Amino acid sequence: MDFGRARLTQTNPPRDTGIVNKQHSKEDTMPYLLGWLLGVPVIVLVILYLIFH
Repeated sequence: MDFGRARLTQTNPPRDTGIVNKQHSKEDTMPYLLGWLLGVPVIVLVILYLIFH
């Protein structure tokens, strides 16, 4: 039995690991975290998040 050939001809697509999604979510929340650190009230940040997302 040739396991090397079976591995090369495998038809299963690669799994999505979600790494890209985590990076996008980090980029989405960074401006709000920066605004909070600079003293913008949380309610203002929540309203802005709801408007732009």
